[in-house]
Amino acid sequence: PKYKVLINGVNFLLRHDGEETKMGFYVTRYVEADAPESAELKAVELVRGIERLRAAVYNAPEDPPMMHLDEMYEIASFDDVENLEPGLTFYVEDDEESEEA
Repeated sequence: PKYKVLINGVNFLLRHDGEETKMGFYVTRYVEADAPESAELKAVELVRGIERLRAAVYNAPEDPPMMHLDEMYEIASFDDVENLEPGLTFYVEDDEESEEA
């Protein structure tokens, strides 16, 4: 089976506007796998393999970034997919501490 997998990355400490900022992102990956669980793991591994992302992360070991499955769909084929590895869409994460103050 073929799957369209949307991954949400959270808690990525990256440089944004000249400062280190907690960022999140969404990224879609298209994978072939025997089961949905395998598709999720393959998609996450593909994102972990993005060297430019790995090189840009400043997190300390005790505050690691994380990736979660957001959505997954089984699809019939990859024929209508223009790019099997589209880019990441970043967003600035809300600062929960400043919201509590």
